Amino acid sequence: MSNISGDHGEKLFLALDGGTVSDTLHSVTYKAVLMVDGTEYDSVSADLTNTTYQASVLNGSFEAPDLTNYYFQEFVPEGTAGLFWKTTASNEEGGQPAYPNGSTQQNDGNHYIEIIDTGTSDHKSLAAQHHKQDTATNGTQYAEINAGAAGALYQTIATIPGTTMYWSVDHSGRDGTDTMAVVMMPESDAKSITTQAQLLEVLNNPSSYGATVESNLSAQQGVWTTHSGQYTIPEGQYETRFFFMAVSTYNDKNYIGNHIDNVWFSQQIPPASSEKPYFTLTKHVVGPLTEGDLQLLSGKLTFTVQKSTDSSFTSPETVKTYTSTNLGGWTLNADGSRTLSARISMRDQALGNYYRIAESGAELDGFNLTVTDTNAAVLLQSTTVAGFTFTNTYADAGRALTLKKIVSAPDTTGSFTFTVSYTDAGGKPQTESVTLKNGESTTIRGIPKGVQVTVTETTTDGYTVIMKDPSTGTVLAGSSSYTFTMNNDTAVDIYNTSSVALPETGGIGQGIFLFAGIGLMLTAVIAGCLLRRKYGKEAD
Repeated sequence: MSNISGDHGEKLFLALDGGTVSDTLHSVTYKAVLMVDGTEYDSVSADLTNTTYQASVLNGSFEAPDLTNYYFQEFVPEGTAGLFWKTTASNEEGGQPAYPNGSTQQNDGNHYIEIIDTGTSDHKSLAAQHHKQDTATNGTQYAEINAGAAGALYQTIATIPGTTMYWSVDHSGRDGTDTMAVVMMPESDAKSITTQAQLLEVLNNPSSYGATVESNLSAQQGVWTTHSGQYTIPEGQYETRFFFMAVSTYNDKNYIGNHIDNVWFSQQIPPASSEKPYFTLTKHVVGPLTEGDLQLLSGKLTFTVQKSTDSSFTSPETVKTYTSTNLGGWTLNADGSRTLSARISMRDQALGNYYRIAESGAELDGFNLTVTDTNAAVLLQSTTVAGFTFTNTYADAGRALTLKKIVSAPDTTGSFTFTVSYTDAGGKPQTESVTLKNGESTTIRGIPKGVQVTVTETTTDGYTVIMKDPSTGTVLAGSSSYTFTMNNDTAVDIYNTSSVALPETGGIGQGIFLFAGIGLMLTAVIAGCLLRRKYGKEAD
């Protein structure tokens, strides 16, 4: 329930909760209940609520609905099962086939998504004749943005602030070169965007709407061109609308042009097609890493695709950036190692330049790292397929235990002895002895991760011993012994304060001061008595 926010806990952010729909999970049901001491009060609990929010673009290849048994192109109404897409365009064109039956009426005001099918020889022939494009890049169907009027196709995505989203779209012109734009903005601001004129206002003044715009994305007639990029979700933005906006067409007809397919908007990088050029990235991790270590590593690893005009990379330019989280999941191998693999499309990069992939963030505290990287720069050509492999071998460097002695007593000059006991990596018991004075500290290194460690003070007579975490002041043990699991570098401050019995241990002790004090008091009393006797005799 950590993702519930608001002044009264009234907001549930579905992207954090994992409660969004997907290609296989078409709906999610929530229910708000009142619980008191584990008992649900049905009388005040809410009804079931169904949501269709998604965490990535769905039906990005426009394969739903299936038009195999329909006309090669259909105007599919918003809300059709499995469609997920919406449009800002209000239809102006009449006489077009309307899925699943009937036809459109001119200026009927309805919202349709025009989908073209190429899955049969007849449909392929008609698509080539009317749309100059007889293939889809993913599946057999694609969409036309300018369907009945100029506008934008869009979906609203549940997003997590601070995360990087990767987007990609395949784009082709119809009668010539068409131009589109990609607009990403908060759903709260996008709700009021309902016309092409408003979209153009956003395009021209994106900062006024909190929008990010990728404009002037062009594609030639019949040629699929891949546009891609990345977008960091701003703070507080849990819903993001993702527009594919028609900007211009070859013939300036607002109801013809801008084909799109294979749309992607997700935390994961888009899977590259088999079309060249592309790079394969393989990351091997070898060593005694726990799931927690791997999760930490995944949050640190960064891969950058760099470009240079020469193979020496004297002035490299970063063109793509990925984290291991964006690349997908790890595969556990039979030998205990883990592998991460991804294919990165280079179809959107300029040919004739040199490219390479660089890695950073592979270091982990407590481990010695050996990196194997023999990757050379690649001259990018239209047929290039290049592989980049990184192998990181981790060896447990052990953990460090730091002990510090702090004495709060009249006598702080003594020495105090400790023993540190644990089992080493080979299963052999180890005991180390340490002697410290007030204010002194020492560090024991190379203690294996995950072993039980016991710190014991052996010279504690007359002292109360408290062991604390120096960073937080938290009391770890109110005794002379402390046992814990050594998962990370650890520091322990050992405090000694005087108890009722004052010890001689570790120095001259406090007894001498006690006897000296008593002696001074007796001397004063005796001196006082002698003086009174003297003065008494003089008075007589």
